[in-house]
Amino acid sequence: MENKEAKQMAAMLMSKLEDLDLDKVKGIQIGIMFNKENFKPHKMYDEEGEEHDADTYEDHMKMKKMGYKHKEEMEDE
Repeated sequence: MENKEAKQMAAMLMSKLEDLDLDKVKGIQIGIMFNKENFKPHKMYDEEGEEHDADTYEDHMKMKKMGYKHKEEMEDE
């Protein structure tokens, strides 16, 4: 790739990045991190900030439906 083409591609990528909704990107990242194949036990937090153990993928999904969040999501509020 020539220098001019590389600069054009970089400019195009930068313009796309400016339009991203970072909350949606974070949600996608969390979805990728937590799937059945690569699940790791972790803590989730209810509305009051109380810790709960998500020991299995099924626990995680049940807690997610109940509105529990990850620590990183709690810090953003």
